[in-house]
Amino acid sequence: MDSEHLPKSPVFPTEIIELIIDHLQDDIVALTRISGTSHAIHHSCHRRLFRSVKLVISPTPKMFIRVFRHNPSIGQHVRKLVLHIHPRLSEWVPGKQNTQDLAAVHENIQTLTQTPFVEKLSIRGSITSWNSLHATLQQPILNCIHSASLTELSIEAFVIPVTIFRSCVNLSALMINYVEDSGKPEPNDQARMSPHSPQPMNIPQLRSFEVVSSTAFALALLRYRDSDGHPLIRFDRLETLIVPYYHPKQEMQVIEDICKEATGLETFACGGIMAGTESTDWPDFSHFLMLKNWRGQGKLFSESLLQGLCEKLQMFPQPNVLETLDLEISLPEGWHYLPISIQNEWGQLDVVLSRGFPRLHTVSINVVLFYSPPADPDSESAELRESERLFREKFPCLNGNPAVNFNFSTSFWD
Repeated sequence: MDSEHLPKSPVFPTEIIELIIDHLQDDIVALTRISGTSHAIHHSCHRRLFRSVKLVISPTPKMFIRVFRHNPSIGQHVRKLVLHIHPRLSEWVPGKQNTQDLAAVHENIQTLTQTPFVEKLSIRGSITSWNSLHATLQQPILNCIHSASLTELSIEAFVIPVTIFRSCVNLSALMINYVEDSGKPEPNDQARMSPHSPQPMNIPQLRSFEVVSSTAFALALLRYRDSDGHPLIRFDRLETLIVPYYHPKQEMQVIEDICKEATGLETFACGGIMAGTESTDWPDFSHFLMLKNWRGQGKLFSESLLQGLCEKLQMFPQPNVLETLDLEISLPEGWHYLPISIQNEWGQLDVVLSRGFPRLHTVSINVVLFYSPPADPDSESAELRESERLFREKFPCLNGNPAVNFNFSTSFWD
């Protein structure tokens, strides 16, 4: 229905209309169908339909981008934006005889100028290099990254300069995944520097930071200082840190550098600690003075890894404020033939967790068994129940403590 012919007012009160649309907000088909019934419903439906969108900026014209281009007002509703940047964008140069598909690129990326209120932005670069993009393509992306409304940013498979975050004034959550430093800094944003102040204006203050296979970039970001000694991003009020382990020594360096500033860290997650690694590859918990929640993952093929966990847990500062612990341990096929000394370490873990943690109220332990499960589902269920019973017996202290909610589970990984 043409919007010019929509009824000018709803039959029901606005509050009732809003409640109905709230109830349908996850039903895209229903919202699309009822959006043409009145002006009030039309606006409310669009506000929900276009709150979260995914744009693919590529040489191939996309129908959704055409919708944005011919209906610029809907971009005002976008709060969450996923932006896919096609590798061929590096081939586009203004003024050159571009192919027809590349000629559409610049027009496509201008769609970003129609989304001024994005709060959560995810950029996926397909190993694209920022330096390979022409400035007229960079600027709309920069405008999104530097928007005053942006609070959460995720960047994946991109080669970018660490200085790209210089003007992210309200950024509070950052995730970097396979991100590398381009080595070519963005020009200094002098407009955000006060000549009469020892501090630059509006340095972004992170509350959450996730680093996945991007340790060199993270270290460059942490250690960057301008000519006056100012950082690009502040970490002193960081509350949540997530660092999966792929190269433990590198990730440990990131954690150590962050903990020098983030003394009030409350939630920490690490994972991927592999078989054959040293027991010291577990984090040094002595840094976490205010840690309330910890989640760890490890693949246990050696006694030292479980011993190391027990040793590191005993390094928690005393008194500590740890409240929840979520641990996942993977065991190899043939796990039930592991030496009895390894099996005894589970009992040591039970003792360690039952002492020295006065505020601990929730412990979750999941044991993943690398095993070929039987074809019969009933046999598999029986095997899991028996495995869970055997492991649970290793934790008499936690099982018998009414103040601790102890959750234990086992699962197969074929």
